[in-house]
Amino acid sequence: IVKVTNTVLESARKIAHDLLPPTLEKFGLQAALEELCEEIEETEAYTIHTIIQYEPGFLQPSNELHLFRIVQELLNNSIKHAQAKGLSVLLKTEANQLQLRYSDDGKGVSLQHTKIENGLGMSGIENRAQILNGVLQISSKPGEGFQVTLTITNV
Repeated sequence: IVKVTNTVLESARKIAHDLLPPTLEKFGLQAALEELCEEIEETEAYTIHTIIQYEPGFLQPSNELHLFRIVQELLNNSIKHAQAKGLSVLLKTEANQLQLRYSDDGKGVSLQHTKIENGLGMSGIENRAQILNGVLQISSKPGEGFQVTLTITNV
């Protein structure tokens, strides 16, 4: 009973952590993204290039969570589906614009095929981009990796 209880408690902690990452809440978007990327790099299965220059307060906290989830899903897709070894996350805020550029060196995908079989992950990314009033550009070809650019303009 103790062993099962400990397993259930650990699962509950993980679910709570996944719902709202403590680093995001306590230290902000930049720290949370850096931590996410570091966790992936620590596996030593991937090389990850990151440049994160986020101006705190550019997005409302709820929108920061949306952006965090977009990056998390992109990384997750690359790890699960792309057979990628190299990942890149570039996030910059300048003046009234935020730009996220993400890429991997994986197997790529035909975008026509992706639109037909758009899974929950990609549709979630598209929905979150709409919530953020962002412009989402996706490019990929078989054998040429996967690239995403999200641009958000504050007016």
